[in-house]
Amino acid sequence: MRLFDFSYSFPNTIEDIDKFSGKEFEVFLFEYFKITGCNPRLTNDTDDKGVDLMIDTLTPKGKKLKVGIQAKRWKGSIGAVEVRKMLDGKDHYNLDQLWIVSTSKLTSSATTTAKNHNIEVLNRDVVIDLLNDLKGMEDVKFMPIKKPKVIESKRDIIEKNNYKISSKLEMDLKELRKKIAKENNISKLYFVFNNKTLLDICDKLPLTKEELLSIKGIGPAKYDLFGIKLIEIISKHKNSKKDQLSEEIIKNRTKFYLSIRNRIRKYHSFDNVEDCFDNITLDELVNQMPKTLEELKNVKGFPQKNIKIFGEYLVNRIAQKTD
Repeated sequence: MRLFDFSYSFPNTIEDIDKFSGKEFEVFLFEYFKITGCNPRLTNDTDDKGVDLMIDTLTPKGKKLKVGIQAKRWKGSIGAVEVRKMLDGKDHYNLDQLWIVSTSKLTSSATTTAKNHNIEVLNRDVVIDLLNDLKGMEDVKFMPIKKPKVIESKRDIIEKNNYKISSKLEMDLKELRKKIAKENNISKLYFVFNNKTLLDICDKLPLTKEELLSIKGIGPAKYDLFGIKLIEIISKHKNSKKDQLSEEIIKNRTKFYLSIRNRIRKYHSFDNVEDCFDNITLDELVNQMPKTLEELKNVKGFPQKNIKIFGEYLVNRIAQKTD
């Protein structure tokens, strides 16, 4: 069976956004905040009270905030009347903060109104930053919209590619599988674990019992039989991989984390970037590349309180990152 992928295609440039209708700009912001884990909701078009969508975010202390956003994809300047409309929405939707996101400028009176009522203005430059942020995410699709991508079923992939194994870790796991089968008189190698499970292990690199048991095809009985041996091989490979990081990869990862840290500081209002995580912890992140919250908790020096604030966003971005 084949499935079609109809995921949202983002604009490539601010000029693409300039061609949007007002509703298309709202949808763009909705999709952006969905990817960044902010739980966006669009309001009713007929009576939105000056608020086009709402999101959830957190303060540096972990307090949940409900933010209302007015989306303005305008060519002309935005006046004070448009800004004031949001004040009704704050009470109506029980909001903690108000933002206005615009590709245009505010008039001087609109700017004053926004300041007087603590409405944050995210201008054209910020929208460009959002686009640049999206380009750092591997799985994000961009315009122009192409033919729907066909996603093969697991069975199709197995039959077509037969999961060719080439990397050192994969070869070591394959050798372990042979050894386990021989020592325990198991007639078929895939009864130990199949190639799909093998590649899943290589992808997720589980280092604890809980992580290994989360892999499909590895249950308690198999863990008792050879789970420790699996973890030993994975750990050895992971440590070896850290030692062999090239200067180019280190530079690329460091640039990635610096960009993410600046983004987090801005959206969660940290006083400085090192309140997110300091440079020593940054080096640990570069080496470990944690892709789950459990792995993030084990990063030396990472502020545990910040995991609640932006941990999920961070590991999701890391999971999308490729060197």
